[in-house]
Amino acid sequence: MAKKDTQLVRLARLGVVKPPKEKGELARKEQSSTSDTMKLLLRCNAAYDSLADARKRRKQCRDFNAGRQWDELVYIDGSWVKEKDYIRSQGQVPIVNNIYASLIHNVTGQYRNNPTKTMVIPRQPMDNDAEEVMTNAINAVHDLNYTDDLDAQLVKEKIFSGACTQRVSYDYFTERDRKDIKLRNINFNRLFFNTDIEDIRVMDDLRLIEEIHDCTIDEILSNRSYCKNSEDEKRIRDWYGAASKKAMEELYSSNGLSTDKLDKLDFLIPADPSKCRVIEVWELRLKKMLSCHDWLHADEYLAEVSDKAEIQCINQERIQEAQAYNQNAAEGGIDESQIPLIEYYEVNEQVWCTIHLTPNGNVLFEAEDPFEHGEHPYILSLGDLIDGEVYGIGYNWIPQQRGINRNAMLLEMLISSSAKNLLMIPEETLNGKSPEEFGEQWARIGGYIVYKPTKTGAKPEAISSSSTNVGIREMLHLYLDQIKSVSGIYGAIQGQEPANGTPASRYMMETQNASTNMLDFFKQFSSFKERRDRKVLKCIKQFYTDKVNIPVIGTRDNSIVVWNPVQLQDIDVDVKVLQGTETPTYRTMIDNMMAEFVFKGLMPFELYLEHSSESWTKPVLASINKLKDEATQAQQNNTAIPPELYEQLTNTLEQGADGADPKALELLKNLAA
Repeated sequence: MAKKDTQLVRLARLGVVKPPKEKGELARKEQSSTSDTMKLLLRCNAAYDSLADARKRRKQCRDFNAGRQWDELVYIDGSWVKEKDYIRSQGQVPIVNNIYASLIHNVTGQYRNNPTKTMVIPRQPMDNDAEEVMTNAINAVHDLNYTDDLDAQLVKEKIFSGACTQRVSYDYFTERDRKDIKLRNINFNRLFFNTDIEDIRVMDDLRLIEEIHDCTIDEILSNRSYCKNSEDEKRIRDWYGAASKKAMEELYSSNGLSTDKLDKLDFLIPADPSKCRVIEVWELRLKKMLSCHDWLHADEYLAEVSDKAEIQCINQERIQEAQAYNQNAAEGGIDESQIPLIEYYEVNEQVWCTIHLTPNGNVLFEAEDPFEHGEHPYILSLGDLIDGEVYGIGYNWIPQQRGINRNAMLLEMLISSSAKNLLMIPEETLNGKSPEEFGEQWARIGGYIVYKPTKTGAKPEAISSSSTNVGIREMLHLYLDQIKSVSGIYGAIQGQEPANGTPASRYMMETQNASTNMLDFFKQFSSFKERRDRKVLKCIKQFYTDKVNIPVIGTRDNSIVVWNPVQLQDIDVDVKVLQGTETPTYRTMIDNMMAEFVFKGLMPFELYLEHSSESWTKPVLASINKLKDEATQAQQNNTAIPPELYEQLTNTLEQGADGADPKALELLKNLAA
């Protein structure tokens, strides 16, 4: 067809019709040649190497968070050694006071303590049910993927590297035995992209984005996009001939659950010899397209160049239809110049394409963008992008943490080397005793020492040095205050008790200042989540091809809404991430407000039971509704309500709240009469 039909695409994914060629795998003859893929690999390798400094800064922040704060190399006597090894060679112990990790935990705690909720906002007037369905569809995807944990991990990643990346795809969930929208965090060590980005939104500047995968040979052979038949299997085994399960035996004695493999990650060769390297590349490529303007339907769209013959046939049919009308028209007719044809011309259009490569440049899979949203599946956010340079906020905390460690160690060195109860004994006062005997008698409780005074007046003397009071403690406190100022995380927001005499106004001011200092950080992260959820909604529209039951998150009555792809496919909406209302404090406040409305007679008691977050309210509401239904049925049957039922229902309505429904009470009186 000249114009892409969304219904056709939807049916194609269900296997009803043959999928359009532009959304499937490229034919073998159209795939990139080996020389093209090797050139692409070289560009990707250059992009990966260009991020070496960013990965180094991230590693330094991560090591400080893990307590490895003396692992940096220093140049001593013509060789590079770790700082902790040099300190130990001097007979000292490298001390770590990990204030850095407590700051990380505090920022993560602030994020978790202020939950957000995604809301779908329509751009045109629409049914409220549709808005509710799309909102709950996005939040159901978050619930399926445990997005709270993923996002909390991304908060730490943003502190370390200044970047956070997620991937949105439609994939299989093994534990759920179904396909759905899948979210996955991307490790910064496995990600690379064109590094000439200047736009903090990372939208128009991004032309190339890739991810490094290390898979087992079984995972590759079970991927239907890579291996479709026995010939593909033989070819893939030849490409990855060195990888096997036996190679894992070499790793049994290696350091597990460590950062060694990712820190030493190579672009082409996996650190694990049992794994196969797959380089997934998404690139903007130039493609010839037809820019079409259909004057009959007042529509503009892009079509494939191969659709030119079909467009010409449509135009010819319209001309013939106009000519047939003119022949039968009594008077006048349609001028040929006024026939609403489809005008078209060739243009160059940039489209996203994906190609999965082996380290040798062999093509495992190549296709144009399979997503209807026409974008790559990644959401990339670069924090404080200034002149193409990105730093995590945790990088600014390192000098203060280093100063705290060095001053603490220096203070311990002074204390350990200072004189403590040193006994000075003039030789002429020993009176034949050994120094040990003299010292033993000196230290004994109630002991006494007899000696002859000398002409010089020398006598035994104990010396205790106070050489540690040289400003080290003041300098240590200075660094502790500086790290609070630099990070913006004061003791008040950490939950620390204020010093005696601290005014409450100052304590509140410190809490407010800390929240303000972190405001930009959390706003950037909220913007990232909006972009992510917008792409999630686009994928939902594409891949939810049948009606789907979606649970309403946050309800206790197992409410569901139904996703109808026919009704929701073409609705234009925007996605916003708003401050959440799922905190216990907020729910308690709402319950108290509704209870006050009930006591004042401004709200029926049944309405309070329906909307309260307390678990006991729903069974009570169900019992009241049951009693009402029985009373109504008794009235319809012209039977009087039993006295015991009347008394029970009256007590429920009258004693439950002053705002009970008066019509229900009147109904009871009539039934009991």
